[in-house]
Amino acid sequence: MVLAVEMFAGAPAVAQAADVALPGCELKGDSRRLSSPRLDVVFRPAPSPIRVGSKFVLDIIVCPHKGVTAPTSLRVDARMPEHRHGMNYKPSVRTLPCNSQIARYRVEELMFHRAGRWEMMIEVRAGGQTARLVHSITVK
Repeated sequence: MVLAVEMFAGAPAVAQAADVALPGCELKGDSRRLSSPRLDVVFRPAPSPIRVGSKFVLDIIVCPHKGVTAPTSLRVDARMPEHRHGMNYKPSVRTLPCNSQIARYRVEELMFHRAGRWEMMIEVRAGGQTARLVHSITVK
């Protein structure tokens, strides 16, 4: 089960299991879904599994729930909470063509330089609010 945390300024964090697929919000292959009360984020790393010291990319689809404005931006970062440090590389985000509601992105230049537990943070800006979803991954 994947857990997501969505936080808004002035609002408490909400954790929710991500297990409901929305039509059109899918990626084939080894994809993962993060859900919040306002949107779903589906991402697929390539190559998979992610290996220590090897660059990888993420293909990401953001699907706002009914009544939520389409996303305007996306940011990805990662950190190792037990070691209190982040990545040594700054990822680049490219917006890909898609329909007016669902947004597609490709994030490049990601690398986990150390084995252990990482928290990948995906921030989505939509409707004047920022959603921050977190995925925990252990890299060997």
